[in-house]
Amino acid sequence: LEQFGRMTARKPDNWLVWSSYGDEMAKLCRYEEALASHRRAMALRTPPRYVDCEESVAQICEIMGDFETAIRTIYDIFVVSQL
Repeated sequence: LEQFGRMTARKPDNWLVWSSYGDEMAKLCRYEEALASHRRAMALRTPPRYVDCEESVAQICEIMGDFETAIRTIYDIFVVSQL
């Protein structure tokens, strides 16, 4: 975690850094922090729009029992894939 703290401090506008940090938070069952990191990554992305963050958000929401958000996020992935 210390390394991710340094990475996010050095590259605060890098979506992949925030996505990776979110993945690590999820592994530690720190789901709220994981969601916040993935959402920040989603906001920072530029085209092409990869759906890694959305997939992670949907999985975390499912784990947390927030099925409505999980389904809505999966739907967003489907919409992006149709572009």
